[in-house]
Amino acid sequence: MAFRSIVITKPCKISCDNGSIKIENDDGVYRIPAEDISSLVLENLQCNISGHALSLLSQNKSVTFICDGLHIPVGILQNFQSHSTQLIRIEDQISMTKPFKNKVWQSIIKQKILNQSIVLNLCGNVTSNMLISLSERVSSNDKENVEGYAANVYFKQLFGMDFSREQDCIYNACLNYGYTILRGFVARSLASYGFIPSLGIHHQNQYNNYNLADDFIEPFRPVVDLWVIQNVNKKDSFNQGLKHKIVDIVNYNMQIEDRKCSVSNAVDVMIASYVRCVRSKDFTNLVLPTVLPLISHKYE
Repeated sequence: MAFRSIVITKPCKISCDNGSIKIENDDGVYRIPAEDISSLVLENLQCNISGHALSLLSQNKSVTFICDGLHIPVGILQNFQSHSTQLIRIEDQISMTKPFKNKVWQSIIKQKILNQSIVLNLCGNVTSNMLISLSERVSSNDKENVEGYAANVYFKQLFGMDFSREQDCIYNACLNYGYTILRGFVARSLASYGFIPSLGIHHQNQYNNYNLADDFIEPFRPVVDLWVIQNVNKKDSFNQGLKHKIVDIVNYNMQIEDRKCSVSNAVDVMIASYVRCVRSKDFTNLVLPTVLPLISHKYE
């Protein structure tokens, strides 16, 4: 099972060597089995990566992030058409009815708000009970936008009454970076199961190639929120060390289907259940993750 998240911060040369990814820089030569790599973040623009290495990473369903000059991920390379029944999956996506999608979205948002309540509870905030009540008010397609109201309450309780998601601050920088990493993992899983990530359930932006990923990232966002509030200080700088730690969030525990697994594995379990959903036309087959206290997953 892939579990390594590699972040490239120095000029280097990346190539293949007998099934491994070889990284050469001034510090030495490193070889990592391609099957162990869940993600590769190319933060330094002076790295040279071979087409063979990119192909090997894609074949092993690793997700590769390409960053801009500010070291923020701006592109994703993922496996393409890896599923043997992709045509069936696409037909399932296209044939989904609006009522079915509305129910799926209701389930996603309800679990997102429940996860937000868990985060507040883990932080000792009694407002968590209010969010539990709000989750019960989520209707089909969340017509009343309970998600928006819950988010307003949640973020102010978590980061302070003067906080907003539009502020230019260390908290938002870390949140956005973490969400981007998670989005890539969700997009990778969707593609590996044969879905078209641009065909969303709720998100329908014609200029967004990852509408479906933006749908399914929602219940995972609170794990990033929890990590940030527990590990980031308002006076911290958004440096490479902090980014490396954020990338590792995908290796923390979550609960799904009554078992603990890593965040990255929980994404795959969720998308596998979505396959059952669209095949059976039964939204109750969808399983969604639950936030746990931050403990690194032990791979066996």
